[in-house]
Amino acid sequence: MPVPLADLPPVPPELIHDGEVPEKSLFFDTNCALHPDVPKAQQQGWRTLISVIVYAELTTRVKGKKGLNAIDANLSDRRIQVVQFDASSARCFFDLCRPLRFDAPPLMRHNEDERSCKDRLRFDLLVFAAALRHRATLVTDNVRDFTHFPYPQYWKTRADLLP
Repeated sequence: MPVPLADLPPVPPELIHDGEVPEKSLFFDTNCALHPDVPKAQQQGWRTLISVIVYAELTTRVKGKKGLNAIDANLSDRRIQVVQFDASSARCFFDLCRPLRFDAPPLMRHNEDERSCKDRLRFDLLVFAAALRHRATLVTDNVRDFTHFPYPQYWKTRADLLP
């Protein structure tokens, strides 16, 4: 019987962020994490982070160990670290979900069924919750969904933050 993860390389330790998240930190959404503008944020003094949720999504876009190593190397080269999703992040997720109706326009996209809409939005909210838990700003290009989420002061577009 195969052993889970036995054939996969470990996550490089320099990618894991332990401890408190610094006050001047940005969490990047999946659509921005590997964008060439990330170093601009670091030049402005921001700590650049992603949640483990974003890391998981990035790894689903590659095949095999070689792809995982490429994602890890890209994050390491950009000095982006991965922050764990903890129980406080889960509480933030709960708080974010309370005021939303997942089954109604304008959140539903054309030709999207209710289940797909809920799954997509919950994933976005998980990513947002990880940043919100640390009172950090989330950087996203997903304006269409995030404009309907609570706490708009905690997210910015890449274009607004990194002109």
